[in-house]
Amino acid sequence: MLSIPIATIASAIENGDDKILMSLPSIGTRMAQQIIAELKGKLQIFAAAETSRTAAAGFKPFQAEALEILIAWGEKRNEAMELVELACKRHPGVKSAEELVPLVYRLKQGIEV
Repeated sequence: MLSIPIATIASAIENGDDKILMSLPSIGTRMAQQIIAELKGKLQIFAAAETSRTAAAGFKPFQAEALEILIAWGEKRNEAMELVELACKRHPGVKSAEELVPLVYRLKQGIEV
């Protein structure tokens, strides 16, 4: 179960994000929903570590939101962080996660160089 950081797992449980939990080995939809139902509200201390980690990386709130969206959609944390940073460097006018996420995918696909 520890193929991703504990803080990420705790954050997913607190946010009710079953997709992150389902990315773990041997966790299906039903098990993810059961984990969330049983543990939601009990892992806030561990989930706070996740928020402080993105803040420590120097991310603004909209960048952290975009990062969480990318992770929820199956991107690896380190790769997603690099892509968010690169997209923000190339497009300094971006001010929302809604603008940032499509740019990240364009960079990842090589559409935008």
